[in-house]
Formats: sequence, structure tokens, C-alpha cells
Amino acid sequence: MLLIIKGSTSNFISFSADIDLINDLQENAKKQLTDMGYKDLNPKDYLNTYFNVKKRKIIPTPRTIHKSDVFCCPRGYESPLKEIEKHITNGDDLTPYMSKSIDKGDFYDSLLYDWNIQHLHLGSIVPSEKFVSRSNYLLFVFFTEKDAYFIQIYPHKEKYVFAKDEMIHIIDRNWSGLISRFSINGILSETITDKDRAMLRKCGISTFTDMGNGKIYGNIGGGYASNGISIEAVRNSMFWKNKMKDYQKIITDNLTGFFDCIIKNGKPISTNLYFKMLSITDDSIMVAEKNNHIICEIDDKKNRLTFSCVEAHIQEFISNRSYYGRR
Repeated sequence: MLLIIKGSTSNFISFSADIDLINDLQENAKKQLTDMGYKDLNPKDYLNTYFNVKKRKIIPTPRTIHKSDVFCCPRGYESPLKEIEKHITNGDDLTPYMSKSIDKGDFYDSLLYDWNIQHLHLGSIVPSEKFVSRSNYLLFVFFTEKDAYFIQIYPHKEKYVFAKDEMIHIIDRNWSGLISRFSINGILSETITDKDRAMLRKCGISTFTDMGNGKIYGNIGGGYASNGISIEAVRNSMFWKNKMKDYQKIITDNLTGFFDCIIKNGKPISTNLYFKMLSITDDSIMVAEKNNHIICEIDDKKNRLTFSCVEAHIQEFISNRSYYGRR
């Protein structure tokens, strides 16, 4: 729903402005999700879904593989493991090896949100199929931007396999630097078993992981809310919504400069303003005012707002712009 602002500038120009950059950002998120193949999206908040998907996706980029001191491949699964290793070192898309739930935008992965651990299927490639065959064993990996830390391979059917705190013990023993910033000194008053953790996750209740040596870990994967969604995804969504509010205020507080731009170019003024976001990056936004063919650009790095007239019809300008968003 568009926000309609009415007012006047220091040039005594009365105007009305339709602008809703948060809605534009939601539509942007919807478009990107649709382009990625996601359907049946929850219309309540596309932005939350977008960041939830980004949290779950493994970005294709070459990584160095590290294996834990107890890492062991079950007999008969050496070939699928080598294939996964090849794809990881090459920086290929690992989606075929992921859970099929990756196709569901609103699926919540409590293992990932709790411990930042992904699981991959040690299956074989099936021609014409998107995913590899489902396997009896799963590879558990802690991914960073440049590295893939192979924790262990466990049977898929093992009870509470996604809640095994043994995985955190392995990480702590082999690569404690990966998770040291999440450590807390102390001891839990009660022992939390793998079964307890699995049940608590289903209820949206977060837990700490006790190493038994006076060290506790919590929120390694950013944590999850009571409804199961990634707190990191919610935080990113809220960040960008607040940023859109700030951008919107900057534009509406500086409409004198907007009209000055039109006057300097000797163009007739339309006082019914209709703003639409064109593009956004981490530190800038470009917004089009369609009725006067004006482009508003805000650059956070340079702390600058600029208005510029577009000689071509605004739709021609828009068609040559990339409409995207990232964080």
C-alpha cells in the first residue's frame, strides 16, 4: 500500500507524493525469489523469506576442504564423497546434494540456524533429476566463505542425528577458532541430551551446548525465533526495512532540490509525484519519479543525494537498469 504525502516546498509548490520503498523492496524480494524458482510464497513478508533462503543457500565458490580427526567415510560411499569434494573445490553449485526442502522458501533449518552446520546427501547423480539420489548416509559440513570443514558422516536414519552435540565437540576440538566468539564460560545446571535438543528445537526453544570443560556455546548459527525462522534472516529484513524508511525520509525531506532540478531543465512540473525504486546495493539506492522523469540517487559512502533529469521516457530508462537487491 502506497504512502501518500501531501505538502509544499520552499518554492511554494504544492504536491502529493506516492512513495513506499519498503513495499518496493518487498516486491524486489518477491521477484528474486520467483526468478530463483520459488513458488507459493507467503505474501506476508517476502523479505523474510528472501533472507531465509539466502541463509540456507551455499554460495558456489571454490573452497579448501578440511577433515576432522575422526572423519571416516563408510565403505561403498567413497565415490559420492569424491564427487562432492570435487564440486566443493571447484566452487560448483551444491544444491543437488542438499535436502529437497531447499526448494521451499519458508522451510526452517534448525540445525543450520543453531550450529551453522549443513548436511549433504552422499547420493549418486540421477540423469534429468535436480537432486542426487537420497542416501543412507549424510555428510555434515561447517562452511565458511573460503573453507569447508568436514565434521563427520552419520547414518541418515540415526535417531536425533541433526541434534548430535558430538558435532560441536568435534569442531571445538579441531577448529575451535571457528566458533570461539560464541563461547561462554560456565556450566549448564542440567544436561541437555540430543533427544532433549531435538524436542526443544521443535518448540522453538534455543539451547546452549555444553563442552563439559567450563565452556558453553550458544547461537553459533545465529539462532532461531520461537516460530523457527532464522534470527539472522529477521535481523537482515528489519535492517533493510529501517534503511528504506531512512531513504524515504531523505527523499521527501529534500523535495525542494527535486523541483529545482526540474525548473533548471525548463520542464513543466507535475505535482503528482510517483516514486518507484529502481535498484539497490549495500550502500546506495536509485529511485525513479515517473511523472517528471527524475532519478533520485542516494550514496551512503559519499553521503550524497542527487537528482537528475532523464531525457528518455522513464520506462525506457527503467528497461535498461538492473533491478536487484543484495546484502
